[in-house]
Amino acid sequence: MSNGTPVVTGKDKAECLIELQRTLAENRRQTRSLEFQVNISLWTLIAASVWFLHGKVHISTDPGTWWFLAITLAVYLAHLFLWMRPIQKSEDSDAWRLREWTRLVEEYCGLTVSASTPQTGGAKWIFFETSLTALLLITAGIVLWK
Repeated sequence: MSNGTPVVTGKDKAECLIELQRTLAENRRQTRSLEFQVNISLWTLIAASVWFLHGKVHISTDPGTWWFLAITLAVYLAHLFLWMRPIQKSEDSDAWRLREWTRLVEEYCGLTVSASTPQTGGAKWIFFETSLTALLLITAGIVLWK
């Protein structure tokens, strides 16, 4: 301490950044786990709905077809825009922070951190997960058609 203010060394800064990095990595892991759980829940709900409605609802009638298409489109768009895109934005933000903090640790300590840092831009993953949702909804339409 000099003049009443604490002296923070590069090592102290690096230790703080490493702890922040660990916290952020844990938050990112929890976000990915939550994303997976919500997606599995949605897919299970779609499958359970089809199982329950099979034989009770027939969408081959004109109003039934339009209702099914409207509900299917609403579910798909909600999954894409209200869940997958915001969660991917959060994961990209976490990945950026992890890379930035790794760079700062390397700068303060003068060493290279060998841990791999996550990449941003999970558009392929979003496409895969929403494609599964679309596939389940199409399958639901086929099952409920008769």
